[in-house]
Amino acid sequence: MAFIRVKNIKGNKYAYLVENTWKKRKGASRQKVGKYLGKVISLQRTGKEEFTRPLPETKEGIALTLVEHELLQHGFVKEGENLIQMDLRFSLPLKRFVDAKGEAVILRFKPRREDEREDAIALAKAFLEAGLRVPHAAFVAYFEKI
Repeated sequence: MAFIRVKNIKGNKYAYLVENTWKKRKGASRQKVGKYLGKVISLQRTGKEEFTRPLPETKEGIALTLVEHELLQHGFVKEGENLIQMDLRFSLPLKRFVDAKGEAVILRFKPRREDEREDAIALAKAFLEAGLRVPHAAFVAYFEKI
């Protein structure tokens, strides 16, 4: 299982991809730093605009719209297919909005179908972990597509 570790070095934060592995012979887990991901940049939410856009028909379209809205609320400006803030550039489409394994976080969510309530909670958690504030109507529309 991979995760991102943030280290504070001389007052700056840096992200590393870390993987846990189980060593049978030693009966313990070990962590291995996979690769350096870069300097961590914290963005402050500058916008307070409510989400009022019409929702696309597909779950991919809904997720892309939510990502774009959230970045705009953090001071990004749309230029063509890119969202830019100072020297940061976020390229659309959604496939660029990925987790530590390079997978689209929201799009890989799979419901278990045993308990709809648990699936809804798990999806809400996935949105939160992706850093997305999702309005109720958008959440319901997305949930109905999976």
